Amino acid sequence: MLRRVGGHYVVVEDEPAAAEAALAIALSDARAAERETGDEAVLREWTTERQMGRLLTALHA
Repeated sequence: MLRRVGGHYVVVEDEPAAAEAALAIALSDARAAERETGDEAVLREWTTERQMGRLLTALHA
């Protein structure tokens, strides 16, 4: 989910070295500070209101 919305660094390996490498990349990535973070359309789809609306629709179907 975080990769899809953008602007996040995701560490999937359970190794300290992987986390350290991701942190180093995040800290040195000058582009991260210059670009907008996140896809607002995707974030809106993940709001509680939209998710609960879908759940209610599914339950009443």
